[in-house]
Amino acid sequence: MSDSEDEFFTEMDFADRANFIKDRQVFARRPKRARDVINTLMARKGYNQIEASDELQLAWESVIDSRMIGKTRATKIKAGKLEVVVKSALLNQELTFNKSNLLEKIKDSPIGNRIKDIRFRVGAI
Repeated sequence: MSDSEDEFFTEMDFADRANFIKDRQVFARRPKRARDVINTLMARKGYNQIEASDELQLAWESVIDSRMIGKTRATKIKAGKLEVVVKSALLNQELTFNKSNLLEKIKDSPIGNRIKDIRFRVGAI
């Protein structure tokens, strides 16, 4: 190496180049926030759904007769329809006859604005 090349590759020059490269670096993505990671984890594990289903069940229990509380379970709202599992076909028929009254009552509940219809089906509680 000649003396002119030695002068070209000085320590200061190396530091300036390193800073220049560092300033130009663009990272593909930023680090994830802790709250985003926790929210994703909770959604994957279904903890948010459990909380929502408890809220749904409480709203349903506030609408129905007290003797039907242990015999029915509100499962989900899908496309504006509240899906309710009932213990027997007899109870299914009784609730179907009272569907319009139940819809009026549920409109006053916190989840009422999302419900347009109720669907009953017989199943395990």
